[in-house]
Amino acid sequence: MSVNDYRNKLQALSDQLVTLQKPILILDAIKWPHHLRQTFFDTGAKTLPAVDTAYYQQQKLAFQPANKREELKALKRAIVKQLGKHDTLGKILQQTVNQYLIVIDMLEQRGQTGFLPLSRQLYGSARDHLRGDRKTILELGERL
Repeated sequence: MSVNDYRNKLQALSDQLVTLQKPILILDAIKWPHHLRQTFFDTGAKTLPAVDTAYYQQQKLAFQPANKREELKALKRAIVKQLGKHDTLGKILQQTVNQYLIVIDMLEQRGQTGFLPLSRQLYGSARDHLRGDRKTILELGERL
């Protein structure tokens, strides 16, 4: 495969990933409505609003999770087929696809106990250490 062919395939696969992920709006899917947010802050941010599984089940996602999951898995197969299983940039694309698959699982768990471990898997925890640092992110934040 020529360098030009490789670049074109990589660009097409990357563009497809961008297109597939567009409707996955994480913050929109988990944010509180204005009135709940306002009440939370008006009461000194001491008590969380009653936002539970039932609340989130009423808040539809901007995509169909099962369909989006299948589209992402098909893209992952296309990446391997077109770039090869061991291609370095292909692996990065595959890892990104895997992260979006976890995001879908996480958003399906809104308001449930499964949300937190998936969130930690994606974003880490305040108790994690930055590379090369002995302090946790929480400790660094408290220090600031």
